[in-house]
Amino acid sequence: MPRAAPNFGHVQMKAVLFMLLLAGHDCVRVTEEVQWSKSKWDQLHEDCTWSFTKGCGGEGCVRKRLSLDLTPSASCRHTDAYLLKHNGMKNFQTIVNHLQEKSDKFAQSCQGARFWNRKCKRREAQIFDAIKFITRSTD
Repeated sequence: MPRAAPNFGHVQMKAVLFMLLLAGHDCVRVTEEVQWSKSKWDQLHEDCTWSFTKGCGGEGCVRKRLSLDLTPSASCRHTDAYLLKHNGMKNFQTIVNHLQEKSDKFAQSCQGARFWNRKCKRREAQIFDAIKFITRSTD
């Protein structure tokens, strides 16, 4: 004898819809937390884009993935050599200011943070990238 399909009751349907609403709200919250105004550091890399056929495109652009990069184009950034060669002193000052800003935020927000905290991982990677850039610029 064939079994009848399960009959969802009114309460179960409400529970499923409520869980879907919560999941949708969480996705929106995460997206809103990641969006920030275009800083000078972001503007340094805005002409780097990603395409399916060519990968990272633009002069001096490579893929440098950071936590919370929402799109493939967001992972495309200029190389240190390119930044030093084109407006080197201005880019150096921008990155030093970025290092100061991210170090302050890291000290305020990431003390005692868990290793899976993606915002702190992103700040940490940005700090290390800035330090590497400054080190390369002095060579």
